[in-house]
Amino acid sequence: MVTVHALSPNVEVIAGSEAPALPPALEAEVTAIWNAERARRYGLVDERIFSVERFSPARIEGRYVAYRRLVAQRADPTLFADLRVRPLAVSGVLTCKGGIVFGRCAADVASDPGRWELVPSGGVSPDSAGPGGRVDLGRQIRAELDEEVGLKSADISSLKMICAVEDDETRVIDVGIAIVSPLISAEVLARHGRSVSREYAELAVVSRRNLPEFVTARAVFPVSRALLEQVGFTFAR
Repeated sequence: MVTVHALSPNVEVIAGSEAPALPPALEAEVTAIWNAERARRYGLVDERIFSVERFSPARIEGRYVAYRRLVAQRADPTLFADLRVRPLAVSGVLTCKGGIVFGRCAADVASDPGRWELVPSGGVSPDSAGPGGRVDLGRQIRAELDEEVGLKSADISSLKMICAVEDDETRVIDVGIAIVSPLISAEVLARHGRSVSREYAELAVVSRRNLPEFVTARAVFPVSRALLEQVGFTFAR
């Protein structure tokens, strides 16, 4: 299940000071889970992620926390009572001349391998924080576009906040951003072939006419469905 939250077009995102240290027993539990997951899943990196502490349509406040806390919380959901990690992410609704762009997650990604979703999508990194802890979501979505899709700022004509969608199970809050590119679908697909990341095994550009069938047949990620519904599409349940 997901919950849709209204969002101001000019929403402020503020990163506070670093999260305080955990009590020793809790830190030991988190570290044990982290070490077990690292042994099981190659390539895990303990980066910092933005965790939401207070949310309103006009202002989102939080702190950067160690990724290992989220990994531990997902492995043992009862830890949420103590860790309270609510990751903030961005999710694009990318439209080009040809339709809306989707990506099929690669087989080796940490979450939902093989699942189709709107592109780009990613967590909010410390690189997007500026003076006073203000986080620039536009900068973050552009970075994701470049890394995951291969599109540069010059390939984009507009960005617009849509809403926020919270996954009630994972606690992730995705800020939906409508992105318009003047490129034709073939150009978008060609740029993806030259992108740095291999987050997506493939991209698909889906026309508005074919969108309901595509979303239903491929069990598109619920957050993506919710974002599409917020911009006017409807789908069979």
